[in-house]
Amino acid sequence: MRQPIAWLLPIALAFLGNSASAQEAYISQVGMSHSAANVAFGTGNTQNIVQTGELNAGAQITDGSDNTSNLVQDGLQNIGVSVVLGQRNVSNIVQLGTSNQAVFSISGMNNAVTALQVGSFHTASVNLYGNDTDVTIEQYGMGREVDLNITDQMVSSSNPGATRSSANNDRFQVGVYQASTSTPVVASITRTANGSLIIQP
Repeated sequence: MRQPIAWLLPIALAFLGNSASAQEAYISQVGMSHSAANVAFGTGNTQNIVQTGELNAGAQITDGSDNTSNLVQDGLQNIGVSVVLGQRNVSNIVQLGTSNQAVFSISGMNNAVTALQVGSFHTASVNLYGNDTDVTIEQYGMGREVDLNITDQMVSSSNPGATRSSANNDRFQVGVYQASTSTPVVASITRTANGSLIIQP
């Protein structure tokens, strides 16, 4: 049974009143059914979680600017969650093994998130609200799935076929790289400088 992640969020939110700059946090866990959460509020913080085993749950929550979070999971049926709020933050999830799940929730601008999943039957979910944000999902193996929910706050649309931007220099970019052998399949959603969307399978 997959380890629930929901109970980690109230614990993480308890730290909401605390902010700091240039802090570092490291968590390392080996075994089964572990849970870990790192929370960074402020500027220039670094947080790392490494979990080896199965049925582990890790959460990285970042609110502020110029923060970096890394979550590495090696094993079976692990779940990694990254919540990014603010600007110029970087968040990475690396998962090796089988049936792991990566979940991103991003709100803000100039952020960058990356998921690398190697093995089989991995899933990645991205919920992005913001602009000038880069999302990269790389999956290598079999039975892969990527779910994207993208909302560009600089865009308004009267119908699905026509979008326009209120600021021409804002954009987001999403790249999905999938490969079962050495040949990847690439898909991207990109907003150009004039506000139009280009979708390339």
